[in-house]
Amino acid sequence: MSGWDDAEILCALARGDEVALRVLHERYAPHLFALARRARLPDASTRVEEAFLAVVRSAHCHARTSVDARTWILVTAGRAMLRSVGR
Repeated sequence: MSGWDDAEILCALARGDEVALRVLHERYAPHLFALARRARLPDASTRVEEAFLAVVRSAHCHARTSVDARTWILVTAGRAMLRSVGR
């Protein structure tokens, strides 16, 4: 699974594959924590957790786009982090 590309991981997430979530977290947690720190978001760990939830919940949507999987993941996660600040 760790050899899968991001699009394959999104497809696996859409099927409910828990291993895919672990791989996604290993790949993207450092990037998302860095983004949260750079944006000075309060409670970065909560923001990153909410970002991963947003990606998992909407992973099925990626198949309907022509957007690169990495870009889709980062944009979806970034938007979720920013939305969660206002709550």
